[in-house]
Formats: sequence, structure tokens, C-alpha cells
Amino acid sequence: MPEYAPTLGALTIRDGTRADRDAVADLFERAEPEIPLTRAAFGDMWEWLHWGNPVRPSDVLVGADADGTLDGHVAMLPVMFRAGGEPLLAGWPCELMVDEHQRKSLLYPALVQKLLRLCTTHGYAFAYALINRPRVLKANIALGLRPLGEVPVWARPYRPSSIAHEMLGGARGRAAALLAAPANVVCGMLGPRVPRGIALQEVTRFDTEIEPLFATTLHAAYRYVAERTAASLNWRFFGLPARGYRAFVARSGGRIAGYVAFRTMPMRAFTALGIADLWHDPAVPAAGTALLAAVDRAAREEQVDLAACLMPRGSPMASLLRRHWFFASPESFTLTVYQPRRDLPYGASTLADWHPTWYDHDYV
Repeated sequence: MPEYAPTLGALTIRDGTRADRDAVADLFERAEPEIPLTRAAFGDMWEWLHWGNPVRPSDVLVGADADGTLDGHVAMLPVMFRAGGEPLLAGWPCELMVDEHQRKSLLYPALVQKLLRLCTTHGYAFAYALINRPRVLKANIALGLRPLGEVPVWARPYRPSSIAHEMLGGARGRAAALLAAPANVVCGMLGPRVPRGIALQEVTRFDTEIEPLFATTLHAAYRYVAERTAASLNWRFFGLPARGYRAFVARSGGRIAGYVAFRTMPMRAFTALGIADLWHDPAVPAAGTALLAAVDRAAREEQVDLAACLMPRGSPMASLLRRHWFFASPESFTLTVYQPRRDLPYGASTLADWHPTWYDHDYV
């Protein structure tokens, strides 16, 4: 575990409130300069994420110094979950931020430890998080989260020349970009079409018609999975229009057989089409092909460098991605779980019991 100073000094950890929006946005500017999000945009996202949740508002903790400046922040976002088919409340730890000058103090572990104790006091059956920063992963494992396994990021190149230039850099990158330029044309020619018998429809709001898709396939197929309902999907993808999500459903015989939600966004040095969630009835594989046709068309329109999707290797959606020129990239996220009592089953589960995607993450 990283070394920390022995005390919190003059810092106080307290419950965050909606009135902390501006102070949290100030902290974001100082603590996360590499994230391409303005202070105002982060404030809007924080308001939507933690105070617009249809389940209930998040439990927010902040670390404040003597003059009231916020030096730390973390939140537990309530998520309705399915465990063995039964509904329960899970917690999603997110937006952990500590100002650089406090990163050797006890603020980081104190925030996380107090947050995890909320599982007992605030009715969360367990907490789970997808983590891709090695230092954060190491620290959180030391604080009690159990890693269940790595979930790969699947990528489909659209502009190999841009990717080669960025990955190699300098003169080698420029040379590789020239050599890869013909591949841009090839990648532009490859793409699925909507199969016969499938109707593809863009939606700007979900209604309860979509819920049987999840109840009979996704929720039934995995021991642990975040519940998808019309209310949760509308909040997640349309509650903050500035995030720019687009969503499509695929119909077979009139019923909804699959859905996808994505947005164009920066990912590291690339412009990417981030697929936040993807699922179709495994008995209707043509629905999956139609959904990726929507992804492909949007990727070309937006002229992105690549499309990317977080998906467990064992998911039937990973097989769909592989069939349509997605490959497992070097990037991955580790699924971690915290349970408040040792006799609970969540920490003893394996990654194969779960179906985490970027639906379960606040960045994409």
C-alpha cells in the first residue's frame, strides 16, 4: 500500500451536499487536469450523476480544510442490482479525487474507508467498481476491495494512420502513419449491414417496452448484473443531453431484441466512439449485427479514430464484437467488489458471474 502521512491534520471529512457543486468543480480542475472536461461541464455532470439518480441521491463525502476549501471527494452512487435474479441495492464508488498536495496525507484512505462503511449504515448490499489506474487499484485492494478479474476494452480502428502516429510518435510515427494510410480506406469499406428481418430504430427516450429484453435475457443470464429499466436508461443516457449519447434498438418480429448506446468522446489521445452499453437477445444474433451497423455508421459520420467497448471476454457480446473487426486492446479495467460481511457471496464470486460494461462507469 502507498505510504501516507500519519494524520489528517486540519482536514475534516463531512457529508457532501448539493450546495458543494462549485467547490467540487474547483477541486476537479485542480485534481484531474488531464481529463478533457471544463469546470462547468463537470459541475453539470456532478449534479446529474449524484442528484438526478432515479434510485436516490448519492452519498457524497468531501474532505475540507480549515478555511472550507475541498481537498478530497468521493461518492457512493446507488444502483439497483440483480443478484441471483433478486433485486437489491448496490453501491458504485466513483469520482474519487484528492488534491495533489494532500495525496501523501491520510485523506485518500480515510475517504475510501468511510465510504465503504456506508454499505453497513446506508443499506448497500455491496459496492463494486471498475478501475483502470494501477496505483488506485493497488490502494483500493489494500483498503478492502477484492479484484475479480480484468475486463478488456475492445477496439475497432477506423483511422489506423492516426493510431500509428500517436502510438509510435516522432519520425517513426509519421512514417508509420504514411504506411498505414491505405488501411484507412480498407477500414472504411468494412462494416456490417442491417440484416433482413431486423428493424433498426434510433430512440431519444426508452419506455417499459424494452424491459422484457433485460428481464428474460441479461438479468437471467448472469448471477450479478446492474438492473436495466426504462427509468435507469433514461437517466443514464438522456438525463444530461450535453454528453451526447445516441441509442438504438433492434426489433425482430416487432419486439425489441437488442439495444446499444454510445457517444463520441476523447479516449486518451484519440477521438473515439465509446459504446457505453450493448446487449441483444442471444437467440437473435441478427439484432447484434444491426446494432453494430448503427455503431459503424455513426463512427464514419463522426470520423473517429476508433470505436471502443468494455465487455467481458465470456459475454456473447464479445463474440459479436470479434466477428465485426473489434480486437482486445492493451487497455482493460479490473472489476473490484467490497462486501461488508465475510459471509456474503459477492466477494467469493468470479468474473464469469458478472456482466460489467461502461454502463457501470461514469466516464463513458
